[in-house]
Amino acid sequence: MDLNVNPISVAELIVGIIALFIALLSYFIPKTKKIKSLFYIRLSFLSISITLILSGLSMLYMNIFLSELSAIFVFIATIFLIIGINYSMKDSFFSISLIPAFCLGTLLCYLSLQYDMIEISYASGYQILQWGGLLGIIGYTFGFIWTIYIFYSASRKMFDYNVTLIWCNWTTIVIDQQA
Repeated sequence: MDLNVNPISVAELIVGIIALFIALLSYFIPKTKKIKSLFYIRLSFLSISITLILSGLSMLYMNIFLSELSAIFVFIATIFLIIGINYSMKDSFFSISLIPAFCLGTLLCYLSLQYDMIEISYASGYQILQWGGLLGIIGYTFGFIWTIYIFYSASRKMFDYNVTLIWCNWTTIVIDQQA
């Protein structure tokens, strides 16, 4: 059995192993382990690291089943991230965005196990496995949702911080002018 060593599979394996190491460290190092929102976000990062490792291994061994499993782990990571961010903002895991995520996830799981949804293609002269057709669209949509949720939570925290910072600056200007 020949290994399909290419820069994409090696990079995904390296990043996946580093992310897995960091995700596992985040379980054992912190002293506050009872925070539920962080638990779900840690599970999300653990799922993303497993996705990267499975994707790298699937390209390394040209194994279609591992690529199908990586698509399913993208769905799992997105669900855990949505639950974690919602729990940190509202102390409740329920959100309207979970309904379409579960609907698309069901379709993703079904499509990932269908014949001919994983395509063998070439990128920069190297043979790779790629999600094709509707599976690719839905899989990359989950990656987009994952990214948007991270930016949404970060921008919301930054907005709260900026409002506080602007308020503090405004009050110091008003106090300085009165003195």
